[in-house]
This record gives sequence, structure tokens and C-alpha cells, in this order.
Amino acid sequence: MMSSSKSAICGGCNKLSKGNLSRCSGCKQTMYCSRECQKSNWSSHKEICKSMRNAEGEAPKRSNPVIAIGRRVNQCEALLKLVDYVLIASLDLVHHPEKAQTNSVSLVCNVIPTAGSRVVNGKRSMTLRVVSRIHVGERSEADRVDQMIWVHYQWHPFPLPNVLYDYRAITPEQIEAFKSFDPKLVLRPIPPIANAAQKYVEYLNYHLRLPEYADTATTNVVESDYNDATDRTRSFLSHIKALREAGLDDSVPGISWPA
Repeated sequence: MMSSSKSAICGGCNKLSKGNLSRCSGCKQTMYCSRECQKSNWSSHKEICKSMRNAEGEAPKRSNPVIAIGRRVNQCEALLKLVDYVLIASLDLVHHPEKAQTNSVSLVCNVIPTAGSRVVNGKRSMTLRVVSRIHVGERSEADRVDQMIWVHYQWHPFPLPNVLYDYRAITPEQIEAFKSFDPKLVLRPIPPIANAAQKYVEYLNYHLRLPEYADTATTNVVESDYNDATDRTRSFLSHIKALREAGLDDSVPGISWPA
């Protein structure tokens, strides 16, 4: 296993641990807090590990646009207000504010071509999109914060391993504002089985596409890199679908894969 000093969710016990984790040397994505956790998780991870390696292939390692955009969104208070609503809904902080002490939220993201954009000098404008599924992971005792309203969250690219970690302070005033907020700009039907955060994710995605946030939520990506990543993701999801149809365990702790 490869060591890492960053905080991450352990693929074995599914708890957030701060530093001293090891990364699976095969897929280079799943992290473990101990060899015991890796061994206990291997039976369910080995097929996923193989599919991740196949999806990544020999792809060149370049900077991830999700991380680049996520850093800018973390500096934009107007968009962070909508991120806060996603966090509040994900943890149900209205009824269970104590969950902010014990849980973290992963925002699984990718980028899509910006509406109306064209390829210029081999590059195209891409806009951040939060994938509809939200993962809520339990923190380890060592990584819990004292303040009830501090929420740990991550911009988690799909399916690449880089993760951008951050915290948000959710005030009682924000929770009160959330109670009376109704995101009406939902651009596609929300299935009845969708989680409580779904409509807030859609509302955030709508605003990420607005021209007024273009400088924050978009970045130029080499078109061939985007096409390559899309092909590898499609291959990965096809393998996941095959695992599901075969009745094999396809769970990846820390990530909720899009259906």
C-alpha cells in the first residue's frame, strides 16, 4: 500500500481518519487506516479494484478540473450558500444538528461541456457538475470537531482519486433560512426514491451553469483528455453494471457511484 498524510474515508471501517492512511496499490483510490481494514475489505474490493485499474489504464496523470473548480467555488460565498443547503439536507441538520460532529459529506463531481462552447486550440470550456448521489460517511473519533455546526465535506472527482477537503460552518441562522427555502428550479424530474439532498443538488448545478458564475465554475480542458476520461468512465460503469447483474458486491466505501 502507498501511504498518505491526507484525511480520507477508510475503505474498510468507512470512517474518516486524519492522516497516516495507506492507499490501495492496485486502484490507487481506496484508502485504509490499517492493514486489518484492507484485509477485511479485500473480498468485496478486489473486483472493483480490477475495474478501476482497467478504467484508468495508462491514462496520463494531469491536474483534475474538478479540484481546480472546487477550489474556486470554495471562495465564492454565493455558491457556498447553496453548498451549505446540500450539506444541511444531506445530514438532516434541521432535525439532527449533532450529526455535524460525527459525519462528513462527499460531493461526487465531474465536468461537462459548457453550453454553447466550442473547441478552440484543442481545448473546450467545461462546467462543474455535482453527481446526484451524495455519500455521508461517519468520522473517526480522532477527527471530530467540537463545534456542532462545523461540517466536513469533499469535492470528490468521479472516478479519479484526487479529493479536495474543506469545512463549512453552518450557523443556526442558516438552518432557519434552509427551513423556508424551496428550490423551485429543478430541471428534471426527481424520482420518489431520491435522497433528501437531490433537489438542492439540482439547484446548485443550475447555478453552476449560469453565465454569472462562469469565471468560478468553468475551466478549459483539453478535448482529447475529456473524451479519454469519458471513455474510461463509460468502461468503468459498464463493468460495475456487469458486477451488479452478477450479484457481486460492488460497493466502494466513501463514494456513491451514479446509476
